[in-house]
Amino acid sequence: PTKQGTKVSPVIELFGKKFKAARRAAKLTQRDIHRLTGIAVSYVSAVERCQRNLSLAHAETLAQAVNQPLHKLLTP
Repeated sequence: PTKQGTKVSPVIELFGKKFKAARRAAKLTQRDIHRLTGIAVSYVSAVERCQRNLSLAHAETLAQAVNQPLHKLLTP
């Protein structure tokens, strides 16, 4: 669940978990992602904790930062 107690979308949860795994595999910190993308560390953290309903534009930017095609982070 998110902070507000609402159920998290399965797609958001999948993206958050797969993005975090890809970031770690790329040996990047959340701060590194910020430096590469300009996206705030707090936003990246919230995405990884499945607490952020992110836009497709941000999802694409984050996927590019970890050298993954967006579809790989959205499919099981």
